[in-house]
Amino acid sequence: MKKFKSLPGEEWVDLKLKERLGRRKYAVSSFGRVASYVKGLEEDGKFLSLYAPSFRLQKVNILFKDGKRGFPVHKLVAECFLKQPSKDHYYVLHLDKDLHNNKVSNLRYATIDEATRHFSGKDITMSQKIKFASGEEYKPVKIAGLKKKYAITNTGRLISYSKNIEDGSELSLNIHPQGYRIWRFRVNGESTHYLIHRLVAEYFLKKPSKNHDYVVHIDHSKTNNNVKNLKWVTYDEQRAHSAQSDASKANALRLSQWSRITGKGKKLTEAKVRAIKKQLEDPKKKVKMKQLADQFEITPMQLYRIKSGENWGWVKADKSKEGPMPTALVKAVAATPKKAAAKKAAAPKAAKKAAPKAAKKAAPAPKKAAAKAAPKKAAKKAAKKK
Repeated sequence: MKKFKSLPGEEWVDLKLKERLGRRKYAVSSFGRVASYVKGLEEDGKFLSLYAPSFRLQKVNILFKDGKRGFPVHKLVAECFLKQPSKDHYYVLHLDKDLHNNKVSNLRYATIDEATRHFSGKDITMSQKIKFASGEEYKPVKIAGLKKKYAITNTGRLISYSKNIEDGSELSLNIHPQGYRIWRFRVNGESTHYLIHRLVAEYFLKKPSKNHDYVVHIDHSKTNNNVKNLKWVTYDEQRAHSAQSDASKANALRLSQWSRITGKGKKLTEAKVRAIKKQLEDPKKKVKMKQLADQFEITPMQLYRIKSGENWGWVKADKSKEGPMPTALVKAVAATPKKAAAKKAAAPKAAKKAAPKAAKKAAPAPKKAAAKAAPKKAAKKAAKKK
């Protein structure tokens, strides 16, 4: 068990457990952590290990007189920090569908119908009344063809309502395959979608220029859509920011290891990327990503990044539609021949410097050579006298 140390903003509530074994008491936090103590959390508190059988819901074991009992952590958090709207709301849902994210902000009570819709991948509205935090603002979403009224807050919450927003309902949003929160809806019978971080940026942030067409999460957390965590950037800035994320660094490490082991992962050229995009964009061909990745000796992840435009975004299947190469890449490409030339120019100088040292090492010292030769000369003179 780890020693106790509370995090900023973390709240703790004691668990009311009957017939527990020993003197230790137990508490759960608003961040989904569980600790035990005797005197007090700050004095002798220790964190309990959580486990997830077969990667399912996280549980914690607590000792009772009749043995160990496993408790789902998300239910402990909900019981201590959330008010149950009614007896029918007996399911506790993870809004981002991450079963290990047991923070109270990620949990909601739901009815069986709401839970069914949530697990089926459809957005659901939570029936709890809307309460705004200090400093939280909202603006009506203006999209032509919407049947209901919607509002977006500067903290990233999406609310549907009819007359008063306070009587509305907060939508539980799906997670996009790339990790972003996404709002799916229908307009004039056709399905469409909106990424929440872009919605927040469009309503609460001013674009510095027309080139600032991308929105990044400053802390690299794709579900933290608070306006303070968002920023309009250019394409080059977006690429540079993305490269600094833990996920990108980990992916680069995995790719380099995979390349060393398999011998694959050679650098792509624009011609190869153009050929890849032609196959991806051809409606007649149903291409399997794994087969296409193997064909070009790249990872499936790299292929998905090419498809989404995160990698090689300026290259198009049709060369006539291509935009300019990003400035950062132009500089890097231009610098490559200069670096190579500098290395070639430096090679003779290095060889000249190294030559005298090598000669000194090869040539024996004069005194030592003379000392070695002296006995041989004396022996020759003695032989002549005889």
